[in-house]
Amino acid sequence: SMGAKKSQRDSDGTYGPPGNADVEQAWRVTEALLETLMRESRAGGAEFLLALVSESRQAHPDAKIRQALADQLGITDYFYYEDRLFGLADDLGMNRVGLSRPIRRAAEEQGACLHGFDNAQPCYGHWNEAGHALAGDLIAEAICDLAESAGGTAARSATP
Repeated sequence: SMGAKKSQRDSDGTYGPPGNADVEQAWRVTEALLETLMRESRAGGAEFLLALVSESRQAHPDAKIRQALADQLGITDYFYYEDRLFGLADDLGMNRVGLSRPIRRAAEEQGACLHGFDNAQPCYGHWNEAGHALAGDLIAEAICDLAESAGGTAARSATP
């Protein structure tokens, strides 16, 4: 809405294409750093896995509340940053795992917040215990898939 305070708007460009040169430069630096991290990891004999965490507004279990927050921020796509970074990852052949969509799906299916705590604002802020558990499972699965694709089965053999 037009009445939203400027501080509530998506002024940093997280949820949409950069609106100014500073944000575009920040994206270029971020993308260059990720490419360097991947290349340095591989040069050292390790694989690099880009894991993109969820943000509490995108993972709210209630679609109506998510839409109201999006309207307040003046955004149409909660996944712009993830899709942009996944595009970079795919172009570079970088391993990647996204957590925001599966965490949102789980929050909707369970009707539960995977961000936030009872002693603070529920559904907002950092992952809670359930959010950490799901994120850990998703990242572990991605690491195991990497190990399997590299021909190793040791990572999976530890799982009953």
